[in-house]
Amino acid sequence: NLVQSSGVKVPSRGVYHFYRSEEDDRAARDVLSAQELAPGRFVCFHLGANWEPKRWPPAHFASLAEKLFVEYGFTAVLTGAPDDKPLAVQVMKQSKAARVISLMGQTRLGVLGSLFRLSAFVVSGDSGPMHIAAGSGARVAALFGPTDPAQTGPRGEGDSFVIHKVPEGFSCPWYGKNLPQGGWLSLIQPDEVMTALKRKGWLTQTAAQQPGAGR
Repeated sequence: NLVQSSGVKVPSRGVYHFYRSEEDDRAARDVLSAQELAPGRFVCFHLGANWEPKRWPPAHFASLAEKLFVEYGFTAVLTGAPDDKPLAVQVMKQSKAARVISLMGQTRLGVLGSLFRLSAFVVSGDSGPMHIAAGSGARVAALFGPTDPAQTGPRGEGDSFVIHKVPEGFSCPWYGKNLPQGGWLSLIQPDEVMTALKRKGWLTQTAAQQPGAGR
């Protein structure tokens, strides 16, 4: 809107791009090699957000990791800032059968974008790294609660979908202090995310192998 008000013609729906260097891409592939991970055979879970109501519960991430590993063989890679490490600990403790790897605080932003791009897809709440993933061309499953995806949803060049839940008696956007009973993003169940991933075709063998090929 600011650009448009200055007289510059803008598209009806802008698409943003996150720029990475070749060094970032090499560093991301080195990280994967160290963990014995093949491009396209892992998923990224970004656990953090600047506000608790925008964070999907660790137990839900753990449940989704179990389903993705048991049914499709995907390893879950946890990303986030150093302050998010307690969230990673919770996910890893509750993931019994799944292979879960934490890279919390171990990747600079450019490498993070490359890592997202090499993944099968990214699952994240409304966060800055969610936008990095979308701008890097990754597939993004964006989970929204108190914030409005029409305003801050993924607009990057990668494919994406949004699951948005608003509890009864609440409205969006919401910036209050008294959370709904049981939290907010807890309303989005792991099975619901799995169903959406299947609907997008991201869980077929062809789709699972494709993201890292030629990237």
